Amino acid sequence: MRYVTSFVLSVALLVPVSAAQDVPTQPSLQPAEREGQRLFLQRCSVCHWGAPPNFIEYGPILSRTLVERLGDERVREIILDGSPRMPGFRHALDAQTVDALIAYLKTLDDFERPLKGRGRRAGKSMAAYIAAGANGFGLGSALFKPGMEASVVAANARAFVAAWKAIA
Repeated sequence: MRYVTSFVLSVALLVPVSAAQDVPTQPSLQPAEREGQRLFLQRCSVCHWGAPPNFIEYGPILSRTLVERLGDERVREIILDGSPRMPGFRHALDAQTVDALIAYLKTLDDFERPLKGRGRRAGKSMAAYIAAGANGFGLGSALFKPGMEASVVAANARAFVAAWKAIA
């Protein structure tokens, strides 16, 4: 078990773990849109783009098209008050921050992730996240779960490192 723990820690140090720090920005984004991008990657992307290991989204994929269809006010209302599947952020985000988030959503083209559904390797879709502005990944249980055989952890680690090297 000691060897598995050492291996997991070694691999974890190889891959940056935060998609919210030092967010790469597109030169065409305005300052408010950049702030919205940072907030989106920090608070929204896990549910609205999905997260490792299966990249299953828990809410709709957010984009300009969705904002246009619902309208700014309805999107603002959902962000602040939530929905049956999403918590509200009324007490966590001020009006200016919500406006920045909506401004950023209006810059997003419809985004079809190359990886959807259970049982597929997370590493195969890392490039799409990098292209969208993420600069690392928190691997968590996609790499290791209690009771996993060392060989499975090693295979997961090799897949993540290979995927990272392919896009880095």
